[in-house]
Amino acid sequence: MRIIWLLILLLGVQGFARAEDGNPYLVKELFVESKVFDPIYSRKNALKQATEEGFYRLLGQLTSASSIESHKEELSKINLDILLKKVHIVTERNDVPYQVTFDLEYDRTAVKDVLTDLKIPFSEISTGRVLLIPLYETEQQTYLWQDNNPWKEQLIKASKQLGLVHFILPIGDVSEMRMLTPEMAAFGAEDILLSVAQGYATETVCVVRARESNTVVGRQLSVEANWYGKDQMEPMYKERTLSGTDNITKIRAEMAASMLKEMEDKWRSLNMLNFDQTTSVLVRYVPVNLSDAQRMRQVFQKLPILKDLWTRMMSQSELVYQIDFYGDVPKLLQQVEALGIHLKQAEDGAQVWVAEFKE
Repeated sequence: MRIIWLLILLLGVQGFARAEDGNPYLVKELFVESKVFDPIYSRKNALKQATEEGFYRLLGQLTSASSIESHKEELSKINLDILLKKVHIVTERNDVPYQVTFDLEYDRTAVKDVLTDLKIPFSEISTGRVLLIPLYETEQQTYLWQDNNPWKEQLIKASKQLGLVHFILPIGDVSEMRMLTPEMAAFGAEDILLSVAQGYATETVCVVRARESNTVVGRQLSVEANWYGKDQMEPMYKERTLSGTDNITKIRAEMAASMLKEMEDKWRSLNMLNFDQTTSVLVRYVPVNLSDAQRMRQVFQKLPILKDLWTRMMSQSELVYQIDFYGDVPKLLQQVEALGIHLKQAEDGAQVWVAEFKE
């Protein structure tokens, strides 16, 4: 890390390229403040603090809170110098107080080695881009595309604290306003929602609908999330009863952060690599030609839970692969389906699966 600090001091970090959005090893917008400013040491000290804080935020992106807690002592002894890969200064104020915001990218191989050695299950799967539709309703007004939508503002802030799932918010241009009304968003008009999503290079949309209302138990803020398109999860719902002294802006921020964090946690749990369980299966495939066989192997190699892939038998008419993977068979079936392959058990009842591409 001494080398990185030296380069930062000399180059102002402008030479470091920003890591790609959606990268689970990227910790974005980590803010550090110091009540003193020293032109030589402030940035160096801030980076050291950010690297430590960023590492634990990174762990939060990759694994569960229980895993972090149970390995707290071992994690505290890790040499962070070998984990940090790239640094980008987003904003910096050379004044008192000194303030700087970093984007930090950690080295994928080094972090994976650490988690593997400690037998910590983790997920490095990103959904890519998920478009959030920020629908907010009070008894007086419904917000969606307005510039002063208070729910959109909180969702943007909450999304910046996460890294596994790349949540994005719509711009709200004239074409989007004409295409999607608040009523359509509330109803869940999937074809319209996915049409809007095309403009953001994604096939996944989540309508995050928040409602302020007066109920028999008092004033409430409720939030529900419904997913549409390619990568879907079960609907989610949260509610909170408000007291007369509650700051509604603070409550909205807490509910937005809680909802997006839970979405990310559920996605992570679906794709967690558990190093305590290794499973092997045999998969038969009948290729049409050589390129077809190569394509099947390439797809299997993309499996996030893959440990090893072996060709156990090859003939003119059939290939038999052995797939060693982390987790259980249902997780394997889920992930191959997501990659465009269907597995079904052989009719003879043996523990052998037959693969075919989904059309």
